[in-house]
Parts: sequence; C-alpha cells; structure tokens
Amino acid sequence: MGPGFRWRIGANVRSTDVGAAAVFAAAVDYDAVPPFPVVGLVHVLGSWLWLAGDEIAWWVGALVEARSAAEAAQRVSSTIAERTGALRSRAMTLNVTPSTAHAINEIVAEEENDVHAVPGHDEPYVVPVRARTYTRRGRRLAIEWTSGSDPLAHVSVAVTESLTIALFEHRPPLTGPQASGDPIVRRDHHVVVDIGDAPAGLPVLDRYSGEYLPEGSDHPDTPPSPPSTYSARPSVSSPRPSRLGAGRRPPATPRVTDAPHAIRGFDLDCNTQHGVPEPDRARGPGAMRRGGSADP
Repeated sequence: MGPGFRWRIGANVRSTDVGAAAVFAAAVDYDAVPPFPVVGLVHVLGSWLWLAGDEIAWWVGALVEARSAAEAAQRVSSTIAERTGALRSRAMTLNVTPSTAHAINEIVAEEENDVHAVPGHDEPYVVPVRARTYTRRGRRLAIEWTSGSDPLAHVSVAVTESLTIALFEHRPPLTGPQASGDPIVRRDHHVVVDIGDAPAGLPVLDRYSGEYLPEGSDHPDTPPSPPSTYSARPSVSSPRPSRLGAGRRPPATPRVTDAPHAIRGFDLDCNTQHGVPEPDRARGPGAMRRGGSADP
C-alpha cells in the first residue's frame, strides 16, 4: 500500500482521576502546530468532554494518513497515551473508518461524520467545568468559574483532609434541532453551597484541574444551596492532584473517617451570574463546532 490511504479515527477515552478533565482538554492544543502530534495527521476533527457515570469521558476525532488501519490506530493511541500519561487510570477504545477525504468540503463532511460518532451526540450532555477561585465563611463555600450561559447541573463536594469540589454544567446535544455552537460571550459565575461542619482551614481541590484553588476575598450574599444527594457510584478514595497540576499541596494523605458521609453532593437547577462579559478566545479549526471544549 502507498502512504496516501486516509483513516477517520474516533477515540473514546475515560478516566476517574482527579484532574482528568484538564489533562484531556490540554491534549489537543489548537494554538500549536500540529494541534495533536500524530504522525500523518491531516486534520483534527473534534474534541469533546463530558461526564459519563463517575468517569470523565473524552472524544477526539482525527483524520490520519497511514498505510493501514492498524498503523493509523497505533499512531493515535500512542499519542493519546503520551498526552495523558499523567493519569493513573485510563480506558480507551478506537473506531477506525476508511476515508477518501482530500478536498476541503470533504474534510468538513468528515467533521460532521465525527460529530455523529460521539456517544450520545443527539442527547444533552453534562460536562465538567474548571473552578477559578473560592471563598469560605463558616458553612458557606462560594465557588467561582467562567463559562457561557449554560445552566449549572450540579456541584459535588468530597470532604476528606481537603474539600474536593466538582462543577458540572448542562450542555445541548451536538446534533439535532437543539444543538448550538460554542458561546461567543463568557461570564463570571458563582454558586454558594452549605458544606456543613467541614473543618475550617481545609484546602479546596478542583476536580477538573487537579489543582488547589486560590482563596478570594469576595463573599457573595447568595443563599447557600441546600444539600441533596449526588453520586452515581460514590468514591471515597483519596483525591490526588494531577502531576501536571500546580498550586497548594495537601497537608497530608487524605483519610476518610466517615465513609458513608464522605461524599456530599448538591444538585442545582440554576446558577448566579455576575461580572462583566468576556469574549471567548478564538477556537482553532477542527474544534467541536457544536458545544466545543468543556475547558473555556
């Protein structure tokens, strides 16, 4: 076979690690050349993050030139392994399809094919978002992040020797009549949750980034959201920052002293917006055009 055979590859990668979302989001860098360093890469077709049970799921699609499907798959899987090497747990499946795309309109058509290959593409998604800062006053923990206008799905807080927080937003389907593009304007948001009698002075770890958050000075007057239950399969394993993460380190190895109550969740129907709108940074070619990356 000659070197000109092309293959559309969709990779479905999943992990339960703290910091997995940030590692996945950084694996494709549209500001770099190439954005996804696969040998024989023709075009990145898309990248998408979402919550699947208690796992962070990542889909990346690529058009690759190789002599065989096996060679193309090996190149993509090797790049994914290299780019996500900071993770302790990772599962990956690949879907390889022959492609004849060479012209621009044909590559655009492959982008559409890739979108339709994403699991659950025609259903709404719950996606992880990165927290930016927090403030705490007694039982009230205020968490800030920057995003579009999508509503907050839920916040989870795991209490060990740190407070591991996780933010998730609702996002529309990637395909179908309810699909919408990545928001042009992003705004500051905050949510206030009641963390009960969690000890004072605990560092706050963002599950998205695997980094400890800086503490701010603003204390929103928003009433705290009442506790409810969230976790499809609660885990009380000790959270650990990603090796790529930076910031404050935990004071000691987290220990769960009351396992049945170690996970506290908060299901929310809405969020509070404040601040001045910020323009979205430009997306490179091949970004998932319906929904985009979960990492703003």
